[in-house]
Amino acid sequence: RAAAAKAFVEQHGASGPAKGAGVASLVVRRPDGSRLERNFPEDTTMEIVYLWVSVADDMAAIERGEDITAAVEHKSFQLLTSFPSKVLEDKSATLKELELVPSAALIWRAQ
Repeated sequence: RAAAAKAFVEQHGASGPAKGAGVASLVVRRPDGSRLERNFPEDTTMEIVYLWVSVADDMAAIERGEDITAAVEHKSFQLLTSFPSKVLEDKSATLKELELVPSAALIWRAQ
């Protein structure tokens, strides 16, 4: 898990690009009501967004210097648009194709 989080940061950066043209600002509401927020280039695929959601807590723990080897694995989940509610299951689709640019609020639904 730590390797996946570190690989994500190495490939996509710890924070994403600044807001602006061609950038999607995503907010993901988690089952516990907390939120994840990040900016992505509009050509980012949902596969990358799902990967970010799955490693976001690990990335934060690593930045705080915490050991994540004993942490509980995340269960499988789906991401949905908030309105109209639609499961974002085509992981090859880009944020632009899904009309999530310039911003979108998504819902994390545990399976």
